This record gives sequence, C-alpha cells and structure tokens, in this order.
Amino acid sequence: MGFEFDETPAGLRDADVEMAALESAGRRVAALRKRGICAHGWIQGAPGNGNTFDVSPVTCHECGAVFPTGKAWGAARDAALGRG
Repeated sequence: MGFEFDETPAGLRDADVEMAALESAGRRVAALRKRGICAHGWIQGAPGNGNTFDVSPVTCHECGAVFPTGKAWGAARDAALGRG
C-alpha cells in the first residue's frame, strides 16, 4: 500500500520544501530569541494603505524598539537575521 516517492505529485514535494524552509526560519528566530536577540518580526506601523510604511515610525511588539521608518526596521531585521 502507498506509493513511491517518484509518484508523489509535484505540489506535495513543493509543499515539503516550503515547509522545511519555514521550519528552518523559525528555528533561526528561536535561537536568536534564546540568546536575547530580537528579530523584530512582530511590528506595527502607521495605519493606512501601505504607502506610509517606508516613511512612518514602526514599533516592534516583541522588544518595544521604535524605528523611525519601515526601511530602518527592515535594515534592523536583516541585521538580526544575518541577511545584511
């Protein structure tokens, strides 16, 4: 009963790859948090249709940091995750 891996629909393989990437990202953020480093993933910007995000203050709800703009928040998040 069952099927061989080669018979797995491509969509299922794609979902497995995507899930592995998401789990890896979660483990990376959890490891940072354990070391006391905030990845600034839970934020609130100015209300609006999104046009104000890059020029308005953004607050991290995890650590309370306030960034002057969305671009500044993005740079801080990239630095925390080792992407910048």
